[in-house]
Amino acid sequence: MLRRLRLAVVLLLLISSPAQAVRSTDWSVAMVESTMARYTPSTLGGWSYTNGLYLYGQYLVYQRTRDPKYLAYLKVWVDRFVDSSGNISNSFNNLDSMLSGRTKCGPTGSSW
Repeated sequence: MLRRLRLAVVLLLLISSPAQAVRSTDWSVAMVESTMARYTPSTLGGWSYTNGLYLYGQYLVYQRTRDPKYLAYLKVWVDRFVDSSGNISNSFNNLDSMLSGRTKCGPTGSSW
């Protein structure tokens, strides 16, 4: 009987443990928050495929959550490379660099 009681207590603790909270973590938001904590828009890096891919993902998180700090971060990053007339300060020598351009237009092609 004591053994069954112990088993019941262990099972109850497992069911109500912090592991429940882990299952409900929004990992896309956690990734964006983590990256924004580690890098400012000026230290994130330049106009490249990898940064464009990350920032496009951040834009998708913004669209889903509507958290204005995600969009503000994107705008500050883009403003490092795009002047008020829309001219990009980078030269392009391959198509991979074009992915960062999606951060200016958004996935629907409409500008912010």
